[in-house]
Amino acid sequence: MNYLTSLLKSRIFSPTHTLTEVVVAPLIQNQHVRSKWVDSRMRKDARRRDIMEKYGPEKLHLTVLLRAQKILPPELNEIVRGEMNSLPKNAHSSRICHRCQLTSKGRNVVIRWRLGRMMFRRLADGNRLSGVQRARW
Repeated sequence: MNYLTSLLKSRIFSPTHTLTEVVVAPLIQNQHVRSKWVDSRMRKDARRRDIMEKYGPEKLHLTVLLRAQKILPPELNEIVRGEMNSLPKNAHSSRICHRCQLTSKGRNVVIRWRLGRMMFRRLADGNRLSGVQRARW
């Protein structure tokens, strides 16, 4: 006896229920729900971007003060270093990695579209990126 005939004979199925409500809905509920990130590297990069957005201007200001070591007194330099060490290390812009939004690869990324080279080429060939034309010579 297959699944549909057992549903038809059971009390669950009634004329008021449609076939999609009875058959498809339980299958969708049991499927694995993915997050909006492709993998853990993307999640980590997004977290770093949030931290940089929050603490980036303050860290940049403290970096400028540290570079002026010859001008400022040593006591003030120690205070600035202490404040700099209290900030998270991911607050610097060099900690952000440009990753492809579709495949999460970290190399060969076209930064303007945030896509990897192969994904960019595939989407551009299919005319799915606005403002991109195939090179002709």
